[in-house]
Amino acid sequence: MRTEVAGANAFTTKPSDSFPGLLAQLTGGTSKSTGVYYDDSYDRTLFAPAGNPPAPCASGPGAETNNAENLDKDQHSIDGGVPASLTGLNSAVAIDPNHLPGQLVHNVCSPVWPHNFVRTNTIFQVIHRHHLRTAWSDKHPAYDLINGNDPDSQPTNGPGTNVDDFFSAEINSDLSNANVQLIASLGLHSTAPAPVTDPSCPGSNCGSDFTSSIDGIEYYDGIKVASTATPIPGPSRSVRQRSSA
Repeated sequence: MRTEVAGANAFTTKPSDSFPGLLAQLTGGTSKSTGVYYDDSYDRTLFAPAGNPPAPCASGPGAETNNAENLDKDQHSIDGGVPASLTGLNSAVAIDPNHLPGQLVHNVCSPVWPHNFVRTNTIFQVIHRHHLRTAWSDKHPAYDLINGNDPDSQPTNGPGTNVDDFFSAEINSDLSNANVQLIASLGLHSTAPAPVTDPSCPGSNCGSDFTSSIDGIEYYDGIKVASTATPIPGPSRSVRQRSSA
């Protein structure tokens, strides 16, 4: 026998997208309290990314704030352009500060990291206060967002630190043999077979990413499964080993 229960006041998170939806779960707050309505939005107080070469806070105030694969040092690469983002403890090291929006504080321009973009803390800070370890896996290095914003504990000039083990391979990187080989060269593996890749990537005609095919998605998810199955290191270990060994 199946019993169905209908909740008259049951709602999904609103807005129901990955950034605001996830923060609703990690903070207990709405977009009004976190200040995050979408990964791609607009802020009247911030400045356009510095670019390369950097021109800090040269355009604005008033700028688009896009926190996705565009923040990577190399968005074509599954490691975001930084191998340590997948072999170390913090994938946010793949974020290029020149791709971040800027803010003026006492007439000094500084990049706004995703975790600084949030107005509140998250459950990961609460866990840290109880001297417990934290870990999270997601789809972009930009999910540095989940560390939350606490001026007393979180850096303003680099990745957040409330998540001890943050693994976030770039899902919108090229579905290419180069990326499959890169995963193997880093000592990583997937629980799914290697996908059929686009032979034109990397290159000027790249267009497909790991979300463009079922086998690409399965392979990508398999990397995260293998990483999640690897034990989180204890206090005596400083580097996580994500290999299949």
